[in-house]
Amino acid sequence: MQEPPNPRSAKSSWALLVDGSALFFGQRAVSPDKNMNYLALKEHLQRQSRDDSPPTPALFFTAGDEGNEKQVKFHELIKTGLGWHVHQIPPHEATIANALLDDPNTRTIRFDAMIAYALGRLSALRPVKTVSQTDNSSGSPSIDQVFVISDSWPLAGPIRDCVSRGTAVTVAFFGSCIDTRWHKAFREAEKSDQKLTFFDLETIAQRLFDRSRPSKKSGDEILPGLP
Repeated sequence: MQEPPNPRSAKSSWALLVDGSALFFGQRAVSPDKNMNYLALKEHLQRQSRDDSPPTPALFFTAGDEGNEKQVKFHELIKTGLGWHVHQIPPHEATIANALLDDPNTRTIRFDAMIAYALGRLSALRPVKTVSQTDNSSGSPSIDQVFVISDSWPLAGPIRDCVSRGTAVTVAFFGSCIDTRWHKAFREAEKSDQKLTFFDLETIAQRLFDRSRPSKKSGDEILPGLP
């Protein structure tokens, strides 16, 4: 993660962490015949955050080959069209299992360690008020809410730690694809009034999948073979 922005200029109160690989294979599993509209995803995340400001930071973790023209074009869309920072590693540095070609139960590329580290850093930015401090007038950066787009159960520990420090976390993914152990975690969090919620992307599927996937002959497909 890059260093946090200048405290006196930081006004955003929410952050976004995206496992790009999990999101790609999840949307292909839910809608194999249509591409996902990432701009619509951005709009709905903004609404769910209930914050007029953009997420800071917004990190999109992915594996990509600089020699792959489609991947480069897609990552440029993420950076310029969505305003998210693309944190890319070479494919050979990741454990790759293409769920579209191999065993459907095989896990895809994982960015759990990076997301967990980012969660720790972001929750540490939440200011601790003293007896004489009634507001955040110093301008110190405060992250009140973090959206995590991932289906990974191993992230449950880091997410719960983040919540225990007072930072609300919303896990966003496709309900039919997310690890089923999350369902119990969300129910328990709701009963105990914890700041852990779930945003099921399938509830907005009609908006997310509003366009047909271009044929390979058209030459204008913006999604890569692997994000």
